Amino acid sequence: MADRARILIVDDELGVRESLRAILGLDYEILTAADGTQAIETVARESVDVVTLDLRMPGLGGISVLEQLKRIDPDVEVLIITGYGCFDTAIQGLRHRAFDYISKPFDIDHVRRLVATAVARRETVRRLRTAPEHILSTLSHEFRTPLNVIMGYSNMLRDEADGALNGEQLKVLDRIQANSTALLSYVENRLLPRVLRRPHLP
Repeated sequence: MADRARILIVDDELGVRESLRAILGLDYEILTAADGTQAIETVARESVDVVTLDLRMPGLGGISVLEQLKRIDPDVEVLIITGYGCFDTAIQGLRHRAFDYISKPFDIDHVRRLVATAVARRETVRRLRTAPEHILSTLSHEFRTPLNVIMGYSNMLRDEADGALNGEQLKVLDRIQANSTALLSYVENRLLPRVLRRPHLP
């Protein structure tokens, strides 16, 4: 169906690609890529809503792939694939504007919920592009203050914890920080400039 969201699964392991295809294929149109180069070529050629990306693939580095995907389409949502206990991989991806991460072995319900959330955010961004000026202006103001507060508190918590947090807790803090930073960046660099650029009618 043409109106279904399109998911690109990027992994050098056929088993991972086919597992995610089986989990997501009933709800979304599925594309696959076996390496970073294929992923970049696909996103440059096709409209893709969400990418699942293994950062630890042979060839082109995963972070480099993530950065290039975001340059091609800043609004594409990227979910990092991590192995069990690979906190460093998840944190690394979140710091480079990934939406979230999916751990292997896959929890089917969690994967479906996470992809649905990513697809919903992608659709929300699309709708914002055509929103009236007064809505954009209100959203810009309403988002910036709480986001700055969230980022300030998460930084304070990390600084004051002084090594008391475990890996999972640090990963949650990094997720909060990365997603808050990404949303604030969107508001300041994409949404707010649109309001300022629009001609004001008398």
